[in-house]
Amino acid sequence: MAASISINDLIKEVKKISDVEVRGLTEERPKIFTGDAFLDLFYGGGIFHPGFVYLWGGEGSSKSTYAAQIALRFKKMNPSIIILLDTEESYDRKRWLNLGWDEKSLENSLLVLEPDYIEAIRGILNTVWEKTEGKIPVLVIWDSVSSTPSKEEYIDEMDRIGLISRALSKELRNWKIAKYNTTFITISQFRENIGNPYAGHEPPGGRALRHKSDLTLLLSASKPDEKIIDPKAARKIKIKIQKSRLVSPGNEFEYIATNSRGFNAIF
Repeated sequence: MAASISINDLIKEVKKISDVEVRGLTEERPKIFTGDAFLDLFYGGGIFHPGFVYLWGGEGSSKSTYAAQIALRFKKMNPSIIILLDTEESYDRKRWLNLGWDEKSLENSLLVLEPDYIEAIRGILNTVWEKTEGKIPVLVIWDSVSSTPSKEEYIDEMDRIGLISRALSKELRNWKIAKYNTTFITISQFRENIGNPYAGHEPPGGRALRHKSDLTLLLSASKPDEKIIDPKAARKIKIKIQKSRLVSPGNEFEYIATNSRGFNAIF
């Protein structure tokens, strides 16, 4: 007859192995809010923390504005660290202030960095995680993946197909976001399929980001009704869920977004 053994006995033995993390089966990931109650309901109660959100879409579809708005809500909920990996050099302090941030919060909570290539991000994360040890909530916004080259491209100025995809796949496998209490918001642009009018828009980097994500959102922009909203100050944004661990994908709806108020007015 086989000797009986309990789960607690197994956990004690597994914990002796230094490179294995044991997680409680009853633990539930908390959620962070987006700044709008309807959006939170639409996503299934908010965004997982720790978690991975992937925003992608066309130019001017308010992806960066939306990420800054989520970061503000995250900051209000937690004593936390916000890291902006700004590889587009698009950080606009005034826009963040317009969305509700104050000077003190930006100075004390937001760290804006400009890594040269994808592989450099690992060193940033390792430094942050070594210092915080998973005890402080961290939010990382990567804006944007599509403007960040691989190390090979950066150093050797190569332009071979698949370099970004391979670099992303390798790096994402090493990101232990749950262990280190971290939520990622990654942003990417459309990749135009030149010469094939029937091909769909696709982001660079293959499917690594979608595979990693808890929530993948496709954003697209158009001009709002000029009789209702000034098109110079606002855009009509369509948000479509392409992947979610909480709700069925495929749902979409429209919002009015402005740089001064974010996603606050439902269309």
